Amino acid sequence: MNVIPDLTGAGHALAPEDVLKALGVDAKSRLSQADATDRLRGHGTNLLSCRRQAVAFDILVHQFASPVVVPLAVAAAASLAYGEIVECSP
Repeated sequence: MNVIPDLTGAGHALAPEDVLKALGVDAKSRLSQADATDRLRGHGTNLLSCRRQAVAFDILVHQFASPVVVPLAVAAAASLAYGEIVECSP
């Protein structure tokens, strides 16, 4: 089985000929069926993994995970405790 080099970090910056050379592929003759089958077995299909869909509650919790929100929440609680709901009085 061929060992495919890891091109995830810089593969996009290489010339197509360099990528083909690193992967051991000839652009004109392409991969043989046996080589393609070996690579499929060794590396799996070329599919992106599905991410879990975001739930509204998770988004809400994530919003309050920021350290900046803590002082704002404390200030809002203090404001409510002292009855200062309106920002400025006429």
